[in-house]
Amino acid sequence: MATTEVAKQQQLTPEQQEQLKQIEAQKREAWGKMGVIIYHKELEFQVSAQVSLAKISAIPKTIEDIPAAEANLKEVKADCAKLLAARKEITAKFDAVAQRLMVGEKSFEAPINEYAKAIIVVKKEHEKKEADKKLKEQELKRLRETLVTQLANVDADYKTTITDRISAAYNYALGDGNIQPGEPLIKFLKARLAKLSEEDFTPQRPKPSKVYVTDEELKGILNDVWKVNPKSYLELYETELYNRFKDYDVAHKNKAQAIAIAETEKANALNNISQEKQNNIVAAQLHAVATDFSIEPTGVKALRKAYEIDMEETYENAMTIMAAFLAHKEKCYPKTSTKKWFSFNAESAGKALAKVKSEDNNFAAKGIVFKEVDKL
Repeated sequence: MATTEVAKQQQLTPEQQEQLKQIEAQKREAWGKMGVIIYHKELEFQVSAQVSLAKISAIPKTIEDIPAAEANLKEVKADCAKLLAARKEITAKFDAVAQRLMVGEKSFEAPINEYAKAIIVVKKEHEKKEADKKLKEQELKRLRETLVTQLANVDADYKTTITDRISAAYNYALGDGNIQPGEPLIKFLKARLAKLSEEDFTPQRPKPSKVYVTDEELKGILNDVWKVNPKSYLELYETELYNRFKDYDVAHKNKAQAIAIAETEKANALNNISQEKQNNIVAAQLHAVATDFSIEPTGVKALRKAYEIDMEETYENAMTIMAAFLAHKEKCYPKTSTKKWFSFNAESAGKALAKVKSEDNNFAAKGIVFKEVDKL
């Protein structure tokens, strides 16, 4: 980057710009001298290598040639070591430069990690809220389904009671009671009606258990679903009772036939009551199944669940990890990226095991301890 560009970006004063120019001039002169030295050393090293390698250019052919050949080989190896040491003496001077050049890239690590952690925290909070919301939605639907089912059972029980009582009254009137048409029948029916009151058709208000739903929300569901009208059942009882006895004059003359017909009609009525109850229960179940799932905001991906090895770095643990890799090598081998297998170690084996675990939550290896982590 040119001096003027640096000056613009850093907003240097004229004095600072002049100082920067001087420093750049000094650096150019110093690096220029260094370039010349390196060039001369490069030539010197190449010549030295060629001179040394010339000592082993003649291949030994007889056993008599071996002593001299071994001496030459030893001498050339020593020359190589000297050349290596001389080269390192020069390149070592660039270590500090390399470290300075890496300051920029190293400065990314901590901020990136902190930024990623912040994203994970927000995502985890969002996912927890979404999970709680889903659980609450499921509980609301479960409560509604339970209450509708209970209400269907109550409704069926009350209608069955009405049907049974009317049937019993009819059979008694035509049978042991021998109730006569006219005034005796009117008195009999009024007495039967008086045996039931609204209290007999008033169920106890349910108290379902809950975890996520508030008391106010539960009250709202109860008020919306649990609607029982005791008076309507009494009116139904009266209507059905009088309908049963409306042709009593004819029935009284043909008792056996009338009772048989009434029993058939009772069976049909009970079957209709049962069918109505089942329909109400199925409708409640279908409503509960239709769960509304929340949608992630555009551009927000869910956190990826992964696993890492969670074991102290000891000799024993390293051997355990290597043994686990070998025991599951069919699964672990495809997860490795190692090219030089002589450098393969426990860390590489552990990463492969963790990748297998991340893809198969049920995977387990003897002695291996995993921990779950969140990944972006």
